[in-house]
Amino acid sequence: MTTSNAPSLILRRMTPDDQAAANALTVAKEQMPFVEPMPLALNTTDLQRDNFVMESNAEIVGFFQIDTQAPAYIAQPMLELCQVVVDHKHQGRGLGRQFIRLLPALLKQQYPNAPGIVLTVNCRNKMAHHVYAASGFHDTGELYNGGPSGPQHIMTMTFDRISSDPVVT
Repeated sequence: MTTSNAPSLILRRMTPDDQAAANALTVAKEQMPFVEPMPLALNTTDLQRDNFVMESNAEIVGFFQIDTQAPAYIAQPMLELCQVVVDHKHQGRGLGRQFIRLLPALLKQQYPNAPGIVLTVNCRNKMAHHVYAASGFHDTGELYNGGPSGPQHIMTMTFDRISSDPVVT
């Protein structure tokens, strides 16, 4: 299914009322090595990570974190995208692609001084790498070897040509 047929998606900061729904999000079995279980992700959030949810039809369908302190593996001061989860019941509907399309505007709005974003994607997670690359992320050609599931591609996106239109909250 293409993004144009996907249900509408809203990206917004997580509120205390979202805690139970976010905690219940799960991924397909084959994706488990690439993300932390939600209870662990929510309990390990520190002061530099902001929690966000993906909402569709008034239902929490996904979650992600933005780390506001640049990781040591990248020379530029960028935001870091972490712990991207689309619940397994909602996968295959174009929500992941829609999320990536909406993300830059949200980040420009929430973090107006940030020059861009960096993420790592496990070398075995070929589908995620393809989706990020097709959505404007640039593979730096370098690997981050500190991940619990093996080496990860380092991918970046700069915000210099991204609109900050208020399309998300």
